[in-house]
Amino acid sequence: SFRFGALCYIISIIGGGIMSLLKKKYELVNPDEKPIDTDFYFRKAKEEYISILSCDYQEKVYQKFFEENPAFLPGAYEIVGNATGHAPYMNALISQPIIDDCIQRKPDFMWLAKDSLCFCPVLIEIERPSKEEFRKDEYARSGFTQAVGQIKQWKAILNSTNGREQFYERYSIPQNLRALKFTPQYLLVFGRRSEYEEDKWLTRLRAEEESSDTKIFSFDRLMEPSRDIYDTVTCKVSDGNYHVISIPPTFVYRPGLSNNYDKLINFKQAVTKMRYTSDGRKQFLLNRYSYWVGFGESANLGSIDTSDKE
Repeated sequence: SFRFGALCYIISIIGGGIMSLLKKKYELVNPDEKPIDTDFYFRKAKEEYISILSCDYQEKVYQKFFEENPAFLPGAYEIVGNATGHAPYMNALISQPIIDDCIQRKPDFMWLAKDSLCFCPVLIEIERPSKEEFRKDEYARSGFTQAVGQIKQWKAILNSTNGREQFYERYSIPQNLRALKFTPQYLLVFGRRSEYEEDKWLTRLRAEEESSDTKIFSFDRLMEPSRDIYDTVTCKVSDGNYHVISIPPTFVYRPGLSNNYDKLINFKQAVTKMRYTSDGRKQFLLNRYSYWVGFGESANLGSIDTSDKE
């Protein structure tokens, strides 16, 4: 009877622990002012994108657009292979990431994509949309070959053991991601579709520049935003610290991502600069920031419904 009682006690302890893990440990607040309607925001952002594509602006104009509207940039869920639903590390788009101190030209953007088997940083280079890839004799122009050559330099750095380790340290990559297979991917956004879409030979020449880990997109291919990227912030990273420079108006707090929030520097300042966002919504985000930081620091987060957000 003693053994039976002890067994029942142990079972009750284990059962209580399991129930604790299955129980939600957070409380959602229904905000008076919700984020902007996603359809409306994406429609307005697309109109802005089409407008700037029609003009021959400098690259910094497009850089700023993508910083403010990360949903238009592919790669958060990898550009090669199948999307897995894993949010990118820190749920952040990184602007002008440093790959090596000795390389003068940095990528314009980077996603730290991942899946269950691989850690897949996606390095993105964008050129001005007005640049053409081909000369009249059908050879590639110097601007295109330089961009392709730059990507090859990044590949060489990240394919080396030392380059990979420095990359991990530079972006504060946790051990669970370092244990995955390291498979960087590369995206060059160059030119407009109108240059080659009616010419099968030029289309084939362009495709020949692609490889198993490198893709080339026209600016036209970025016309439709990804609806899975609605709460992704844009950061610049220095010394392993993620400094928020932009937050989209569709941003929401999600319990499953709360362990990221305390690592984001200048988050509150970026909230005050959010576009298409009412003062009431901004204040709600500011008021709830400490709660979600505290929850993310909890030892036991309990059960989390991935559809929960506020």
